[in-house]
Amino acid sequence: MFNQLLKLYRSHSKKTPLEDFTTEILVGLLNIEKEIKNSFISDFLELPSAEYQLRTQVKYELKNDTNCIVDFVIENDDLICFIENKVNSKEGERQLERYGKVLDSYSKNTKLLYCTKYYDNKEYSKHNFTQIRWFEVAKFLNTFNNNSFAIEFIKFLTTHKMAQKLTFSAQDFLTLENLQNILLITNEHLDRVKPVFQETFKSNKKISDVRSASQVINHNRLIFMFSDIISENGWSEIKYGFQLDNPSIYVGIWIDKTNNDYENFIKAIEPFKDQFLVNKMDIGISIELKKGISTYLNDEQSDTYIADWFKNAFNTFEKLIKETPELNWKINVA
Repeated sequence: MFNQLLKLYRSHSKKTPLEDFTTEILVGLLNIEKEIKNSFISDFLELPSAEYQLRTQVKYELKNDTNCIVDFVIENDDLICFIENKVNSKEGERQLERYGKVLDSYSKNTKLLYCTKYYDNKEYSKHNFTQIRWFEVAKFLNTFNNNSFAIEFIKFLTTHKMAQKLTFSAQDFLTLENLQNILLITNEHLDRVKPVFQETFKSNKKISDVRSASQVINHNRLIFMFSDIISENGWSEIKYGFQLDNPSIYVGIWIDKTNNDYENFIKAIEPFKDQFLVNKMDIGISIELKKGISTYLNDEQSDTYIADWFKNAFNTFEKLIKETPELNWKINVA
């Protein structure tokens, strides 16, 4: 839900203040769900149990200094707490120091918190200063796993990599033990059909070996691909490989929306769309053939079956390219 709202906001704005958006969702959740609000204040922030007013984007003027806009303010007659939230940015110019100046003007109890996505150690000793991370907020909200609002917010934090767990388990290390063997087997399969891929889709471009750690971490995949396969401008690619999040083998074409042939491609594949998994997004379109790895588990003939599946998938895409000569293909399948 929240990712869709963020997507809608982006479609109507050139700038998306993710930090502000995230703060507003959190405070909205706390204001709607009283039980979560009370626990957040007393158990998570360790503030005295009491009624508090929650406000966002509160402006404070400083004499002879830059004014402050505090992300999140929690306040009652006895205490005021400032929370500065960061996602992908770092502390602004003397930000904590200036917040401290504002808090200096209060005679009641004060607290200052600095909430970040990444580790960002700060040396600040005034106003009961505490640092927290977004993954700790997510962990706290997980205790309310029967609350649909909290669940949606956790999904949002997870999408933006703000809910990562930092606790190792024995299973994690068992997985690491098996990782090298999995990668060796996967790479053997990819290398085995690489000559067929190159022969089927002849290109002036060098084949890209996209089997880096960043691909595994960020995209859950290991692939080979040719880029710039259609038109003169705008990204396009044809690829084959393994998807690791939902383990499968796949072959696919991606055409970016900036590609000159994007609209023509959508029209040209219309008669063929029932043959492929089609995923049209704001930034482009993909068509894929995919098969789950579970089909081949513990099968002594799996190496042959997987190679045959890739070859057949290549042939299907080869046929598509041959039957759409109106497109400005940069790969030769003749």
